[in-house]
Amino acid sequence: MHCRHWVIAIGLAGWTCVPAWAVYKCVDANGRVTFQQSACSGATQGAKLDVQPASGYPASPPPSNAATADSSSPRASEADRLNALSARLAKENRLSTLNNLSIGGAQDDIARARRQCQAELDAVRNRKKLASNDLAGATWEQSLSAEMQAIAAQCDTEQRRLQAILDRYLTEKQDLERELAKP
Repeated sequence: MHCRHWVIAIGLAGWTCVPAWAVYKCVDANGRVTFQQSACSGATQGAKLDVQPASGYPASPPPSNAATADSSSPRASEADRLNALSARLAKENRLSTLNNLSIGGAQDDIARARRQCQAELDAVRNRKKLASNDLAGATWEQSLSAEMQAIAAQCDTEQRRLQAILDRYLTEKQDLERELAKP
């Protein structure tokens, strides 16, 4: 057996000896899942998981100490502090991604879609100028007008879709800035 397999086997053996405690599975607004010893905050959805030790024997519950659940308490565990730091860094990273990539990309997509729509409409307008002044020309001009309306409707739908994406990014950015401004 390779050394790595021994390390994994020992780690699993040590993990199975740990007594079962209250474990909460929390899902935040962005769909990220975390597991913690304290109940989920009001901004997240969660459920208490029934975790049993691998041995099958009931485990004694951890000592109930309300101070350990409060991360502002000096007794807060290092894990709570690291979880809070990790969550803050994840928010800062997401905010940086929104500012540097997502919002600018969405704005570029909107501008590109507008240019493409304008080019399509201009091409149909130019064809419309070629219609002759007789019945066949009038019929062709009517079909080109209908084509222009269809292009305009399609462009409007695409513009609304892209604007909704941009609005969602801007709202997420505001929410993150508000959350990160809190101490």
